[in-house]
Amino acid sequence: MIIRSPEPEVKILVDRI
Repeated sequence: MIIRSPEPEVKILVDRI
């Protein structure tokens, strides 16, 4: 799951889910 976010760190965390 990939969500566009201003912060790359948030994208990585969400991508792991």
